[in-house]
Amino acid sequence: ENLPGIGAAFKALTVAMNNRAAKIQKSNAIKRYIMKKFAELLPTVSYATYCARITPNRLALEIVMLSGEIDYLHNTILLFIVKRGRPQMCNSKFKKELELRGVIVSIGSACNTANQRASHVLYAMGADELIRKGALRISLGDNTTMLDAKIFIQAFMDVLKGNKWHAD
Repeated sequence: ENLPGIGAAFKALTVAMNNRAAKIQKSNAIKRYIMKKFAELLPTVSYATYCARITPNRLALEIVMLSGEIDYLHNTILLFIVKRGRPQMCNSKFKKELELRGVIVSIGSACNTANQRASHVLYAMGADELIRKGALRISLGDNTTMLDAKIFIQAFMDVLKGNKWHAD
């Protein structure tokens, strides 16, 4: 038996679960703040609204977020930068530009973050190409602060205003 490993796993679980309710409440507040700021800064709709449209919205760019209609993890924001027309959105390049600013996000599924392809779940959902090309997953940790959220929003807006994130 790997007794040191078992002991270390127990200690890690104990630390992670300590004050769990307070940590969840903090993550929820940061998540709500990020989503509210995006709604103030950019045209933003829920995924359900995006999918229910009979005719496509003619906005050149909008943020589509899973919010409200789906209760999902307190520490995760799944959003899609929907960019119509040219240049097309490339979430892989957007991710790299965020990384240059010290912000790490994911574009794939949580279980396969190295994959450059959109999550298999988006394909299974029948998500359109604009959604798949603009998918970003933001994860908040127990140590994420409101300052981290503000830095993320600023970096996100800086990259969005730049011209290095589009497909060639």
